[in-house]
Amino acid sequence: MTPLDWRSCLDETCEKAGWEVHAWCVMPNHFHLALATPRGNLVAGMPWLRSTFALRFNRYRRECGHLFQGRYKSLLVDPADALGPLG
Repeated sequence: MTPLDWRSCLDETCEKAGWEVHAWCVMPNHFHLALATPRGNLVAGMPWLRSTFALRFNRYRRECGHLFQGRYKSLLVDPADALGPLG
């Protein structure tokens, strides 16, 4: 795997934080995650994910600076409303 592998970095974060990822999407300047945080540690995990990926990306590309736009935003989703089985 390369340092650019977003999925690898997300997997590491999930392993460290105990997150359960249901869906993810990476856009040019931000990303979306649908995840459960059984330990209630989103605030601790997000900076690690964002900074670790940015450091690896920038080291690989020999660049510096931010990769993602702005601070993250979290929304509480009731699984019965949005993430249940289709049909």
